[in-house]
Amino acid sequence: MQSLKAQGKNSLTLANVDVAAARQTFERILMPLGQQLGLDVKSVYYSPTNPNYTALASTINSGNPDAGGLMTSQTDANCTKLAQSLKSVGFKNTMFLAACTEFIETMGAQAVGAQTYSPIWLEPAKDSAPAEMQENLDITKKYVDEAGDSGGFYAYGTFSTFVDFARTLNTAKPAEYTGPSILAALKGVTDYQSWLGPKLSCGKATSPNCTTEMFVFEVVGDKKTEPVGGGLTQPNPAALQAIPGAS
Repeated sequence: MQSLKAQGKNSLTLANVDVAAARQTFERILMPLGQQLGLDVKSVYYSPTNPNYTALASTINSGNPDAGGLMTSQTDANCTKLAQSLKSVGFKNTMFLAACTEFIETMGAQAVGAQTYSPIWLEPAKDSAPAEMQENLDITKKYVDEAGDSGGFYAYGTFSTFVDFARTLNTAKPAEYTGPSILAALKGVTDYQSWLGPKLSCGKATSPNCTTEMFVFEVVGDKKTEPVGGGLTQPNPAALQAIPGAS
């Protein structure tokens, strides 16, 4: 939302699954954050078992928000179906589609202009990544392809997390691998360059987060993305204070 506001957008409509936790997150966190950022944030809810994507897209489009879509999604398919439906009902503004990546591959040029977020570099943004990250993306792609995966956000995120986990333990070299010794090794991470993301420093007294930086990617061509602002976005500290456990 901070990134969208910085791009000059003033309104955002988000589709949320109609369950209590989603409503609480929207009402207690997203709406107040929107007000703090000067962004008019609205929500529309859909059935967790039988979503009607055309109706959902039509509702979003009827309000003509500067951006519309999903902040979270259980599956990539949700994003793809909503994006296709938004296009079919004539939505002209920015589609914001959580951390999804499948729609970029599926929709090709029709996905241009859509935005997503990610804590790591992803294959469609490779041309914008630093040389070291391009090499790591190539290595990741090799193993993901060999595993027969589609190569989306979740595959790359899982692979990079395991690399960071293994490197951390290899550096710490605990005398034995127990829950407490592994946790101590993770908390001891300082100024560590992660495999596909930002530098990490853990062990904060008030938060489990090792970083709060995030990429916002925009689809700029057929199956190609670039980070908005050229790189990582650092959330406003005042906004982070409104999110439990994020500071």
